[in-house]
Amino acid sequence: EQLTEEKDRLAKIKESLNEEDLQSIIDTTAELKKLQAAEDSPDARATIPSLDLADLRREVTEYPIDVTENEADTGVTVVRHELGSTSGITYAKLAVDVSDVSLEDVALLPLFTRIMMETGA
Repeated sequence: EQLTEEKDRLAKIKESLNEEDLQSIIDTTAELKKLQAAEDSPDARATIPSLDLADLRREVTEYPIDVTENEADTGVTVVRHELGSTSGITYAKLAVDVSDVSLEDVALLPLFTRIMMETGA
């Protein structure tokens, strides 16, 4: 339904364009695709920040970990730890037990994964 609505909306927009406007959109799109496919120049690549091995500390930092069994009577075990300076970025690896997911709901797992990976502040 949403796809049909979007196609209809775009068709109306296309109908409202004259040949010159339509050709301008086609040309602009072709130029954009060409620019996106082009290799970055060495100068442009040189502006991308990078680390050398010398920039990394060799000593391992231990962080205190707090484990709470049955968090808020949910049956969930929660592991928390405070990190040092991460510039406000949270780095997390999550594991979720999906063994109780019904076969009917298995098709929803990609959506769940996407929500978990792309939802943020």
